[in-house]
Amino acid sequence: TIIAHGGDGQYTWTPTTYLTVINDSTVSVIPPVTTTYVVTTHDTTGFCANILTDSITVNVVNQPIAAIASNNGPVCQGGNAKFTISGTPGAIVTYILNGVTATVTLNSAGTAVINVNGITSAQTLTLVSAALPVGSCTQNLSQPPSTISIVAGTMPTFSALAPICYGATA
Repeated sequence: TIIAHGGDGQYTWTPTTYLTVINDSTVSVIPPVTTTYVVTTHDTTGFCANILTDSITVNVVNQPIAAIASNNGPVCQGGNAKFTISGTPGAIVTYILNGVTATVTLNSAGTAVINVNGITSAQTLTLVSAALPVGSCTQNLSQPPSTISIVAGTMPTFSALAPICYGATA
């Protein structure tokens, strides 16, 4: 919402694209791209009919995004789990790892790594939202969770052999 004050109460807004009302002091705008709006009115003080103009720029930023780019699963019990998240550089990503909510900020390349060391059970990461650090742009995320499972190690087994003579093949 943009509000103009002053003048004779008659306002003209340009451009008229994406405005709800074009001849009122208060307009609502929803432009898809950054747009500069100019309001024009008339000076009501004195004897001169001066035209007054002012402008305001509405900056439009894209919604932040994030996705689980990869994981290193499966891993052996006691190994380290690694989830890689990619998305909008600088976005603050809220996630749930095994039922615990946390956040991570994506670096300037748009990535972050979540490490879980010495795992003893499967690890599941679910992304909740991505938010920009300034302003109120938040995007809820609905990507399926990513799970790193544990591969059970198998112990080697041996069969007993009958004794053999020196130099013979077993």
